[in-house]
Amino acid sequence: MMGRVLGIVYRTLATHQIRKAGHTHESARTGAVTLIQRFGSALNLNIHFHMLLLDGVYTGGHAAQAKPCCQRVKAPDREELEQLVYAISERTGRYLERQGVAAWSRFSTVNRWRVGKSDPRNRRRSAGACRGHAGKPARR
Repeated sequence: MMGRVLGIVYRTLATHQIRKAGHTHESARTGAVTLIQRFGSALNLNIHFHMLLLDGVYTGGHAAQAKPCCQRVKAPDREELEQLVYAISERTGRYLERQGVAAWSRFSTVNRWRVGKSDPRNRRRSAGACRGHAGKPARR
């Protein structure tokens, strides 16, 4: 299951980079290295990814003797990051719901997952999840 979720994350990010560079999946490639971390520092279950994504795409190199050319892609701005987070969240939520692992709800602009029928811990945390702790804006 983690491999499928990682695939969703990677495809979303790679597609964004390739399109931002003005190419298609047929004409350009990108790459990433990912570590799946399963536990937090207190040995609590905290599954998450550490991903290093290339800051560009490779074009050419499809013919036997052609050399690939790296084309740098500008880092995403805040709006693009928000769109990427939303897309990854939506796609991952739908996948987990199809697998019967989590229920997906769309109660606010911040999407929330509920494990099982209802989990009060998730409802309590999700309201301020993207703003920081206790509803306060995150420091910049």
